[in-house]
Amino acid sequence: MVHHSTGLPVKRAKSLIGKWLRDCGDSTETLNAILDEAVSIRPAVFQEWVTKAIQRRMQTGFWQIEDKWGLTSYNIDANAKRFEEMGQ
Repeated sequence: MVHHSTGLPVKRAKSLIGKWLRDCGDSTETLNAILDEAVSIRPAVFQEWVTKAIQRRMQTGFWQIEDKWGLTSYNIDANAKRFEEMGQ
């Protein structure tokens, strides 16, 4: 997905994923959540958007909140849609 979204060769895309993972504190859940969001948003400059999203989450301590409350695997958008469909 990163290879296709960035246009980078596979080897460089893998290296970029490794860098992003390191920047996320080795949290695959955080990186996957950011990548899922990027795929759904489809930013014009995918690589820059993901890099900035990682920086923003790591600087604000958002990842600490995710871990503390167990939100790393919680799909907020899907659950919001489910509640919306239920009329809540």
